[in-house]
Amino acid sequence: MAKKVFGLLLLAGLIVYFIVGIVQDRLEKNELIPADDLGSVVEFSAAGGAGLAAGEPAPDFRLQSLGGETIRLSDYRGQAVVLNFWASWCEPCKKEMPEMQNYYEGLAADADVEILAVNLTDQDSGLDKVNAFVQEYGLTFPIPLDEEGQVREAYGILTIPTTFLINEEGRLVTQIRGPLSNDMLEELVSGLAEEEIE
Repeated sequence: MAKKVFGLLLLAGLIVYFIVGIVQDRLEKNELIPADDLGSVVEFSAAGGAGLAAGEPAPDFRLQSLGGETIRLSDYRGQAVVLNFWASWCEPCKKEMPEMQNYYEGLAADADVEILAVNLTDQDSGLDKVNAFVQEYGLTFPIPLDEEGQVREAYGILTIPTTFLINEEGRLVTQIRGPLSNDMLEELVSGLAEEEIE
């Protein structure tokens, strides 16, 4: 009996050792890890190495969009922003994008919310794949291109999709790991509006 328990403990230890090793290797190589199938709000203390905190100003950035325009986060001050990070190879991102597009077409303008879906171009499979993805899903919200990974690093992105809700003052409110749904977007944005009323 003791041999079986010892054997099981040894096996469990080896499995944990290998999983930790794989995750550490991916992080050291700056490779992203796809998030699970359900979006979940996480505390900023668990947000990775960027040291971001709720209530702090969101790190500003200036990126070229897929359409060639220059996009600055600070240009959206005065309206809430859903700041999403994604890549074309990410399966959970593929689940989320139709939901985000549905929200954008139906409710974003009335709620005075902009969606900025930052493509992690330095981690993606080339602009042809990004363009094909945007066309396939009929995305009409702005797609800034993080070609050098600076914005990814500023926000401490380790898993994708990862989304930040930023209030009208340009401050971080919420971080979500995993795919968003239309209902989740509605709930988060309405919660933001209620916060501002109080």
